[in-house]
Amino acid sequence: MKRPNLSWLVKFIKNMARYNTIYFRNKFYDLSIRQAILSSLDRRRLQEKYPSLTTEYETRAHDYELKLQPYYEYYTKHMSNEIMTISMELSTFLLLMCNERRPGRILDLGSGFSSFVFLFYKSSEKQNTTVWSVDDSSEWLNKTRGFLDDHGMPSDHLLTWDDFIQKGEGSFDLILYDIGTFEFRHENFEKVTRMKSPGGVIVIDDVHQADYGIFINRKIQEIGLTSYDTGCLTRDKFRRFSLLVTA
Repeated sequence: MKRPNLSWLVKFIKNMARYNTIYFRNKFYDLSIRQAILSSLDRRRLQEKYPSLTTEYETRAHDYELKLQPYYEYYTKHMSNEIMTISMELSTFLLLMCNERRPGRILDLGSGFSSFVFLFYKSSEKQNTTVWSVDDSSEWLNKTRGFLDDHGMPSDHLLTWDDFIQKGEGSFDLILYDIGTFEFRHENFEKVTRMKSPGGVIVIDDVHQADYGIFINRKIQEIGLTSYDTGCLTRDKFRRFSLLVTA
Protein backbone atom coordinates (compact mmCIF):
# COMPACT_ATOMS: atom_id res chain seq x y z
CA MET A 1 0.00 0.00 0.00
CA LYS A 2 1.37 3.40 -1.02
CA ARG A 3 1.92 5.90 1.80
CA PRO A 4 0.06 9.19 1.44
CA ASN A 5 2.24 12.23 0.70
CA LEU A 6 1.95 14.39 3.80
CA SER A 7 4.61 16.93 2.85
CA TRP A 8 1.89 19.52 2.28
CA LEU A 9 0.69 19.01 5.86
CA VAL A 10 4.20 19.42 7.27
CA LYS A 11 4.64 22.60 5.24
CA PHE A 12 1.25 23.89 6.40
CA ILE A 13 2.12 23.29 10.07
CA LYS A 14 5.48 25.04 9.67
CA ASN A 15 3.80 28.03 8.04
CA MET A 16 1.16 28.23 10.76
CA ALA A 17 3.84 28.22 13.46
CA ARG A 18 4.73 31.81 12.65
CA TYR A 19 1.20 32.99 13.37
CA ASN A 20 1.81 33.42 17.10
CA THR A 21 1.07 36.24 19.53
CA ILE A 22 4.12 38.25 18.43
CA TYR A 23 3.10 37.99 14.78
CA PHE A 24 -0.38 39.41 15.40
CA ARG A 25 0.99 42.02 17.82
CA ASN A 26 3.38 43.29 15.16
CA LYS A 27 0.69 43.21 12.48
CA PHE A 28 -1.52 45.38 14.69
CA TYR A 29 1.38 47.79 15.29
CA ASP A 30 1.96 48.04 11.53
CA LEU A 31 -1.64 48.95 10.68
CA SER A 32 -1.61 52.19 8.68
CA ILE A 33 -4.92 53.36 10.15
CA ARG A 34 -3.65 52.80 13.69
CA GLN A 35 -0.44 54.75 13.04
CA ALA A 36 -2.32 57.57 11.32
CA ILE A 37 -4.68 57.98 14.28
CA LEU A 38 -1.86 57.99 16.84
CA SER A 39 0.18 60.46 14.81
CA SER A 40 -2.82 62.77 14.43
CA LEU A 41 -3.62 62.67 18.14
CA ASP A 42 -0.02 63.32 19.10
CA ARG A 43 0.26 66.22 16.70
CA ARG A 44 -2.35 67.94 18.84
CA ARG A 45 -0.33 67.14 21.95
CA LEU A 46 2.76 68.56 20.26
CA GLN A 47 0.86 71.75 19.43
CA GLU A 48 0.09 72.16 23.11
CA LYS A 49 3.67 71.38 24.17
CA TYR A 50 5.49 73.38 21.47
CA PRO A 51 3.08 75.93 19.92
CA SER A 52 5.81 77.71 17.95
CA LEU A 53 7.10 74.41 16.56
CA THR A 54 3.83 73.34 15.00
CA THR A 55 2.43 76.73 13.96
CA GLU A 56 2.85 77.07 10.19
CA TYR A 57 5.00 73.93 10.29
CA GLU A 58 4.74 73.25 6.58
CA THR A 59 6.05 76.71 5.67
CA ARG A 60 8.98 76.51 8.05
CA ALA A 61 9.81 72.92 7.10
CA HIS A 62 9.73 73.80 3.41
CA ASP A 63 12.20 76.62 3.99
CA TYR A 64 14.61 74.29 5.79
CA GLU A 65 14.17 71.62 3.13
CA LEU A 66 15.21 74.06 0.41
CA LYS A 67 18.36 74.88 2.38
CA LEU A 68 19.27 71.24 3.04
CA GLN A 69 18.24 69.71 -0.30
CA PRO A 70 21.50 70.25 -2.24
CA TYR A 71 23.55 68.68 0.57
CA TYR A 72 21.05 65.84 0.98
CA GLU A 73 21.12 65.01 -2.71
CA TYR A 74 24.92 64.98 -2.72
CA TYR A 75 25.02 62.81 0.40
CA THR A 76 22.53 60.22 -0.86
CA LYS A 77 24.27 60.09 -4.23
CA HIS A 78 27.92 59.93 -3.17
CA MET A 79 27.98 58.82 0.49
CA SER A 80 25.02 56.53 1.13
CA ASN A 81 21.46 55.88 -0.08
CA GLU A 82 18.08 57.18 1.07
CA ILE A 83 17.06 54.12 3.05
CA MET A 84 20.29 54.23 5.09
CA THR A 85 20.21 58.02 5.54
CA ILE A 86 17.88 59.89 7.86
CA SER A 87 14.93 61.21 5.89
CA MET A 88 14.54 64.78 4.71
CA GLU A 89 11.43 64.90 6.89
CA LEU A 90 13.45 64.05 9.98
CA SER A 91 16.27 66.40 8.94
CA THR A 92 13.91 69.37 8.79
CA PHE A 93 12.23 68.31 12.05
CA LEU A 94 15.63 68.27 13.78
CA LEU A 95 16.39 71.77 12.53
CA LEU A 96 13.02 72.97 13.78
CA MET A 97 13.60 71.36 17.18
CA CYS A 98 17.00 73.04 17.39
CA ASN A 99 15.47 76.44 16.64
CA GLU A 100 12.63 75.73 19.07
CA ARG A 101 14.78 74.63 21.99
CA ARG A 102 18.17 76.25 21.31
CA PRO A 103 20.10 73.31 22.80
CA GLY A 104 23.54 74.06 24.22
CA ARG A 105 24.72 70.46 23.92
CA ILE A 106 23.64 68.05 21.17
CA LEU A 107 24.41 64.33 21.01
CA ASP A 108 24.16 62.79 17.55
CA LEU A 109 24.10 59.03 18.10
CA GLY A 110 24.61 57.59 14.64
CA SER A 111 26.89 59.82 12.57
CA GLY A 112 26.06 60.73 9.00
CA PHE A 113 23.80 63.35 7.46
CA SER A 114 22.38 64.08 10.90
CA SER A 115 25.87 65.28 11.91
CA PHE A 116 25.74 67.78 9.07
CA VAL A 117 22.21 68.90 10.03
CA PHE A 118 23.22 69.75 13.60
CA LEU A 119 26.39 71.53 12.51
CA PHE A 120 24.42 73.38 9.83
CA TYR A 121 22.14 74.65 12.60
CA LYS A 122 25.12 75.73 14.70
CA SER A 123 26.72 77.54 11.76
CA SER A 124 23.66 79.16 10.18
CA GLU A 125 22.12 80.28 13.47
CA LYS A 126 25.49 81.41 14.93
CA GLN A 127 24.84 79.35 18.04
CA ASN A 128 27.39 78.48 20.72
CA THR A 129 26.35 74.85 20.58
CA THR A 130 28.53 71.79 21.17
CA VAL A 131 27.72 68.88 18.84
CA TRP A 132 29.07 65.40 19.54
CA SER A 133 28.64 62.81 16.77
CA VAL A 134 29.10 59.20 17.84
CA ASP A 135 29.11 55.96 15.87
CA ASP A 136 29.71 52.29 16.62
CA SER A 137 31.71 52.03 13.37
CA SER A 138 35.06 53.80 13.09
CA GLU A 139 34.94 53.27 9.32
CA TRP A 140 31.63 55.08 9.01
CA LEU A 141 32.84 57.80 11.38
CA ASN A 142 35.73 58.49 8.99
CA LYS A 143 33.27 58.76 6.08
CA THR A 144 31.26 61.29 8.08
CA ARG A 145 34.42 63.22 8.87
CA GLY A 146 35.27 63.38 5.16
CA PHE A 147 31.79 64.68 4.27
CA LEU A 148 31.93 67.35 6.97
CA ASP A 149 35.42 68.45 5.94
CA ASP A 150 34.36 68.68 2.29
CA HIS A 151 31.49 71.00 3.24
CA GLY A 152 33.39 73.23 5.63
CA MET A 153 31.95 71.82 8.84
CA PRO A 154 34.07 71.10 11.95
CA SER A 155 34.80 67.43 12.60
CA ASP A 156 36.63 67.67 15.94
CA HIS A 157 33.86 66.11 18.05
CA LEU A 158 33.50 62.73 16.33
CA LEU A 159 34.00 59.67 18.50
CA THR A 160 33.38 55.94 18.43
CA TRP A 161 30.79 54.71 20.92
CA ASP A 162 33.40 53.02 23.11
CA ASP A 163 35.56 56.15 23.26
CA PHE A 164 32.54 58.31 23.97
CA ILE A 165 31.43 56.11 26.88
CA GLN A 166 34.93 56.08 28.28
CA LYS A 167 35.18 59.87 27.95
CA GLY A 168 31.92 60.43 29.85
CA GLU A 169 30.68 63.66 28.30
CA GLY A 170 27.79 64.26 30.69
CA SER A 171 24.24 65.27 29.79
CA PHE A 172 22.73 66.68 26.61
CA ASP A 173 19.82 68.94 25.73
CA LEU A 174 18.98 67.17 22.46
CA ILE A 175 19.82 63.58 21.57
CA LEU A 176 19.19 61.77 18.29
CA TYR A 177 19.13 58.00 18.83
CA ASP A 178 19.86 56.36 15.47
CA ILE A 179 23.00 54.32 16.00
CA GLY A 180 23.99 50.78 15.05
CA THR A 181 21.76 47.75 14.77
CA PHE A 182 18.40 47.34 16.46
CA GLU A 183 20.05 44.89 18.85
CA PHE A 184 22.57 47.59 19.80
CA ARG A 185 19.76 50.09 20.34
CA HIS A 186 17.85 47.68 22.55
CA GLU A 187 20.91 47.08 24.71
CA ASN A 188 21.84 50.73 25.19
CA PHE A 189 18.52 52.56 25.29
CA GLU A 190 18.29 52.96 29.07
CA LYS A 191 21.89 54.16 29.19
CA VAL A 192 21.08 56.82 26.59
CA THR A 193 18.03 58.05 28.50
CA ARG A 194 20.35 58.81 31.42
CA MET A 195 22.40 61.09 29.14
CA LYS A 196 19.42 63.44 28.70
CA SER A 197 19.58 66.67 30.68
CA PRO A 198 16.59 67.33 33.01
CA GLY A 199 14.88 69.50 30.40
CA GLY A 200 16.31 67.72 27.39
CA VAL A 201 14.65 65.68 24.65
CA ILE A 202 15.48 62.52 22.73
CA VAL A 203 14.46 61.92 19.12
CA ILE A 204 14.25 58.19 18.41
CA ASP A 205 14.23 57.23 14.75
CA ASP A 206 13.00 54.04 13.04
CA VAL A 207 10.13 53.28 15.42
CA HIS A 208 8.18 52.11 12.38
CA GLN A 209 9.92 48.75 12.94
CA ALA A 210 7.38 46.87 15.04
CA ASP A 211 9.65 44.96 17.45
CA TYR A 212 11.74 48.05 18.07
CA GLY A 213 8.81 50.44 18.35
CA ILE A 214 6.99 48.19 20.83
CA PHE A 215 10.18 47.78 22.88
CA ILE A 216 10.84 51.54 22.96
CA ASN A 217 7.29 52.42 23.98
CA ARG A 218 7.36 49.84 26.77
CA LYS A 219 10.71 51.07 28.11
CA ILE A 220 9.55 54.70 28.01
CA GLN A 221 6.59 53.78 30.20
CA GLU A 222 8.75 51.77 32.58
CA ILE A 223 11.26 54.60 32.99
CA GLY A 224 8.51 57.20 33.43
CA LEU A 225 9.22 59.42 30.43
CA THR A 226 6.73 61.05 28.05
CA SER A 227 6.71 60.38 24.31
CA TYR A 228 5.11 61.98 21.27
CA ASP A 229 4.50 60.19 17.99
CA THR A 230 5.84 62.61 15.35
CA GLY A 231 4.62 60.57 12.40
CA CYS A 232 2.59 63.46 10.99
CA LEU A 233 5.84 65.44 10.74
CA THR A 234 8.56 62.84 10.18
CA ARG A 235 6.99 59.91 8.29
CA ASP A 236 8.76 59.42 4.95
CA LYS A 237 8.09 57.39 1.79
CA PHE A 238 9.56 54.30 3.47
CA ARG A 239 7.06 54.77 6.35
CA ARG A 240 9.89 55.55 8.78
CA PHE A 241 9.02 57.94 11.58
CA SER A 242 10.32 59.07 14.95
CA LEU A 243 9.32 59.50 18.57
CA LEU A 244 10.05 62.61 20.60
CA VAL A 245 10.82 61.76 24.23
CA THR A 246 10.73 64.28 27.08
CA ALA A 247 10.78 64.17 30.86
